[in-house]
Amino acid sequence: MRNFIETIPATGDGYCRVCDHPYSKLLPDEEKAHRVYHRRYLRAVDGVGAPVPRYVRQEMTHEGLRKMRHGETLEERVEGAELWLRARHHDHLEQVLRDGSERLDVRAFFTRMEEDGLEGRFADDVARELRRRYSDNWTGY
Repeated sequence: MRNFIETIPATGDGYCRVCDHPYSKLLPDEEKAHRVYHRRYLRAVDGVGAPVPRYVRQEMTHEGLRKMRHGETLEERVEGAELWLRARHHDHLEQVLRDGSERLDVRAFFTRMEEDGLEGRFADDVARELRRRYSDNWTGY
């Protein structure tokens, strides 16, 4: 339990610092569910990296949005968009661990997101640069 981070001592609630799975150390069924998830997590991320913890994704999202909104140059705004995109990709990786759905690399993830529409998420010049860097559908316009 050295990887357990307790958030509410009275109830034993907390989460695993490795797999980010929430559970109560006082409830045997939750501990068992954590062990099952943790093993699956370690198999899923072996050699390919793991989704960063939720709080890190939140920090990445906030910093990415700040840079997109307040960056003085296109490069700074694209850097913010890439940080935001990486946070969303890590959300995708967590979903893959939860439900076993198809794992997409960043390029395929962006292309799928692009198909749903980028309008409203990024400024036109930022979206154009992201398409150039990440899209499987980019035609060089």
